[in-house]
Amino acid sequence: MSEYQPLWEYLKNDNHYSYKLFYLEIKNILVFNIVTSFLTYKK
Repeated sequence: MSEYQPLWEYLKNDNHYSYKLFYLEIKNILVFNIVTSFLTYKK
């Protein structure tokens, strides 16, 4: 299981079309500090 699985589950179960989550919200979902490169990565 990916360390980000809780976040993907949260997004899947929330049933919204788009999301705006703050860093602290993501941190609380994942229960660990995420690296800042995750927040600035652009595809």
